[in-house]
Amino acid sequence: MSEGERRFSRDSRGAAAVEFAFIATVLMGALVLVVDGWALASGFLDMRAGLRAGSRYYMTGGTSDSASREVVLVAWRDRPGDSVVEVSRSCRCGEAATQCGTLCPDRRPPATYVQLTATTETDGLLMSPRFRESQVVRVR
Repeated sequence: MSEGERRFSRDSRGAAAVEFAFIATVLMGALVLVVDGWALASGFLDMRAGLRAGSRYYMTGGTSDSASREVVLVAWRDRPGDSVVEVSRSCRCGEAATQCGTLCPDRRPPATYVQLTATTETDGLLMSPRFRESQVVRVR
């Protein structure tokens, strides 16, 4: 081994900078994952807040399905453009499903339920999951 090679192998100047470069890369990757996860969770919570607003519309006496859909869309902050909100009704006599316009066998009107469903696909930095959330409200 030549004198220059020996000197170079014993020289430790700059070792801290190389170690920092390795550690900083890992820390930056972790930071990107945390920021991306936070953004996705925030979007999901915004979607759920919109659904809760639509549910409150019915709980406070609202009856229009199209109006409840609009309430959800307005309350959903930072809503992605491809988001879909669906409103569906179902009726039950006890445990049995029935048509909403008919009376139950005991001559009472059936219990009416409204299901609000929101679906969206989010664009994260590393992940782009599809979220789907539903809430059911008994309106009668």
